This record gives sequence, C-alpha cells and structure tokens, in this order.
Amino acid sequence: MMAEKLYSADQVEHCLSGLTELAKQPRTTFTTFAATAALYDTIVAALEHHTYEEVAKQLNGDGIEITAGTLKQYLRRIQKQRQANVKQTSTKRKSRSKKPSEQAGQANSITGSSMDQSHTTSQEKVLPEVNLDHIRVAY
Repeated sequence: MMAEKLYSADQVEHCLSGLTELAKQPRTTFTTFAATAALYDTIVAALEHHTYEEVAKQLNGDGIEITAGTLKQYLRRIQKQRQANVKQTSTKRKSRSKKPSEQAGQANSITGSSMDQSHTTSQEKVLPEVNLDHIRVAY
C-alpha cells in the first residue's frame, strides 16, 4: 500500500489562489457541441430563413467544422437540456413553501396558459420553447 502524500497549508493556499484566478478567466476553447450551445439562439434565428446545410456551411466557413446532420442533432440535444432546466427550475420553485394561489399563478406562467406574462418576477425567467419540427433539412 502506498503512503498518502501530505501537502503543506502554503501549498494548498497557493493552489486555492491559482484556481480562484483560473475560475475568473473566461473559457477560451470550445468543443463543437459547446460552440453550438453558445451560438444556439443565433443558429435558430438563422434557421428561420435558411436550411441546416446553409447554416452548417456558414459555420464551417467561420471555422466550426460541423455537418448539417450533426448540427440538427446538437440543436435537439440543447433544446432538450434547456427544457429540462426549465422543468428543474419550476420543480424547485414549487417545492418552496408558498401559498397555493402563488403556486397556481406560477404554474400558469410556466405552462404558457393565457395568464398575462407580465406577472413574472425578475427572478422568474421563462425560456421560449423552440420547435424545430417545422424546419426542413436539405440534403
């Protein structure tokens, strides 16, 4: 059995300060998926008037190598993640002890009922649901 290595308080403090500084710096490299996620809203807007092939060609021209098929898969995956985040947020809010009338009003704003959206607070942001089914793929 190997003996566990010991570190001084100075070494741990040095690591702490180094990691704290690293955490403040923005990310400088992205995977294709992460880049797609960062550009999601703009890509969806471009798909309102262009095909997946055209958007993928534009991304490739800008240095992000992606096929139309992969782009479509990534967008669906990101959409599902965003929907899951909205559901998790709404579940967390419902679990807090609130009056039933407050919970009902909140559920209506999340489910998109006819209730006026101006009832949402600054902390409560409802992401728009993006439906990609109407977009045709040109191969």
